[in-house]
Amino acid sequence: HHSHMGDPLQKTLAAVAETGGGHKEMTEKYRGVLQNVFKTTLGLAEALKAFADAMAQENVNLVVSRPILQDFCVGLTSMPDTVAKEVAHFALERLQPRVISFEE
Repeated sequence: HHSHMGDPLQKTLAAVAETGGGHKEMTEKYRGVLQNVFKTTLGLAEALKAFADAMAQENVNLVVSRPILQDFCVGLTSMPDTVAKEVAHFALERLQPRVISFEE
């Protein structure tokens, strides 16, 4: 399923993860990427899924991913219905293991 690896978005997300930094810095960086994703028109659902996928990675600290995912969910509410449903479903599946660990 990773044929999208040449995707500029994937590269950007990987770069953010690799450069690292403090939680606040990381949060700002991911937030910037997310803002750009929301402006995507072509392949919006795919871009949002790639973003959710990146947030589901073990190397993303929960302190960073939680506020970003809140923004993500808020942003989804302004998306076309079909996109929002498809992406929300995908994100939930990908993030389920992490969301469960949130609650503990």
